[in-house]
Amino acid sequence: MSPPPPDVEIPDDTVEQERSGTRSHALLIAIASLALAWAGFQGSEWSRVRLDGSDQVEALREESAQLQAAADRLEQQDTVLYVQWLSAVEAADQTTAERLFELFRPELQNYVQAAPADEDGVPLVAPFDDPDYEAGAIRAGAEQVAADQKEAEQERTAASQNVARYGGMGVLFAVGLVVTGIATRFGDPDRRRLRFLALGLIGIGLVYMLWAPLSFSAP
Repeated sequence: MSPPPPDVEIPDDTVEQERSGTRSHALLIAIASLALAWAGFQGSEWSRVRLDGSDQVEALREESAQLQAAADRLEQQDTVLYVQWLSAVEAADQTTAERLFELFRPELQNYVQAAPADEDGVPLVAPFDDPDYEAGAIRAGAEQVAADQKEAEQERTAASQNVARYGGMGVLFAVGLVVTGIATRFGDPDRRRLRFLALGLIGIGLVYMLWAPLSFSAP
């Protein structure tokens, strides 16, 4: 009767290679999973910034339009009365001129009374050309609001770009995870090639993430 065959011993280097491959596989999955979660978090944060920016842009646009409309109404009202008053003064119709003067807003009355005038009492400089004219100040405020609106639009555009940037990173990390997962179903050398591919995809995503702006907006 022949003796039983001896046990087949697996070389130590082969066992160590398998263990090393398992550790690197687990580490790659862990890094990709954390990076994917972080990209998703930052994407949602920048989406919130973009949404808040859109609300701010619309509010500023509405405020600027309201200021411009208020300045137009004020200037139109003052212009009509002032032109009629000038016509009455030139026609020496004192009664009509006084009645129209009483219809002036207090600011316009004060200007006509205080501004340098000719012998007929007509200001040498029309109130609409005065830098302190109220409608002009309102238009200046509208221009400042419009400038704030433009700045808010730029910030909203930057937020949209960051949303897209983190979305692209998420795709790289997700594909890297998929490739890492299916690599275990192949033998060498295809498994190593797939792991290198996954490592490259995840590495590219991590490089982009290092240079990407961060957002921690309040809830």
